[in-house]
Amino acid sequence: MGVNVLLVCLCLMAMFALCPCKTDSWSWKDCSGKDDAMKILKVNLSKNTGDFNVSYSLGKRVVNGNVSVNVTYGVVPSYFNTISLCKIFKCPLEKGNGTFALSNPIEPYFHPGDYTLYAVLRNMENAELACIKVEVIKKSL
Repeated sequence: MGVNVLLVCLCLMAMFALCPCKTDSWSWKDCSGKDDAMKILKVNLSKNTGDFNVSYSLGKRVVNGNVSVNVTYGVVPSYFNTISLCKIFKCPLEKGNGTFALSNPIEPYFHPGDYTLYAVLRNMENAELACIKVEVIKKSL
């Protein structure tokens, strides 16, 4: 499909920040398992620009894989997509720490409510590498 899933994931995070309604809370969590090779260290999001920066630590070399993104509005699924990991990162990914920065390319609008976003990264053997969970509560102005 040619859509960069991690970009979509992070753009959705940025969309939450740019929504024309009040953000009562925004949080992220590394929902990776204890044996997952990648740990998400930090996610920073600018509410003014929608730009974000993600820091991670990778415990082993990864040749290829995929990223699945699932977004719910309340309990209603509103978006799901899976794409190649190599469309997000230059493959192979080498062991060690890294960061990446992306910008929000669109002017989004989200209705007030509770949103949950999961991004799960997997290797070629379908073993989980990392998981990011984002929760957002939007209230009207």
